[in-house]
Amino acid sequence: MYSEMRQVGNSKGIILPKAIIKQCHFEKIVELDVSEGVLMIKAVPAHRALWAKAFESVKKSHDPTEAEWQAFSNEADDSEWVW
Repeated sequence: MYSEMRQVGNSKGIILPKAIIKQCHFEKIVELDVSEGVLMIKAVPAHRALWAKAFESVKKSHDPTEAEWQAFSNEADDSEWVW
């Protein structure tokens, strides 16, 4: 597939078709990497998207006691969190 470069201010840009954006799971922010003249655009997962998987991994390797979890508590734990 070919795409024409377009002027965007002092830079250049390309338009990605909706199907490609959806297939690659691109959101607002993407990671750009250039290697040997090849541009790679990667999806960046949401900040908290991988937390559940990471917690499960830690849980399998160590089953913390209630006392250990309390060591991580702070004043904000007693109020409603707003994201």
